[in-house]
Amino acid sequence: MKDQMRLGTEIEPERGAASASPRAEVLWFAQEMEGKLRANDHKGHWDGCRFDYLSRRLAEESEELNKAILASSGQITLTRAEADRIIHEAADVANFAMMIADNAKRLRGGGDTER
Repeated sequence: MKDQMRLGTEIEPERGAASASPRAEVLWFAQEMEGKLRANDHKGHWDGCRFDYLSRRLAEESEELNKAILASSGQITLTRAEADRIIHEAADVANFAMMIADNAKRLRGGGDTER
């Protein structure tokens, strides 16, 4: 419990879910993800996408993230452009993972995703 409190969340033993608000880092990254999603709104919603397509796109975006990381030469410090590229690619990876989870949640039924 001490470690959980130090990290800013307290776990509810019965449910195993965090009872605290999302961390500042999670909220910031969610905004990065949303920005990328809005920039691609013209492509339509992912609820009609097959899992194999989303999985393939996730793998492609993961490769782009790996290339961005390797391009930084594993340095401790990054240029702003290098950091921005890594952040944007990480948001793409996260978005495809979220799309897969969102579609699975919708298909299992009883989810709270509105569409």
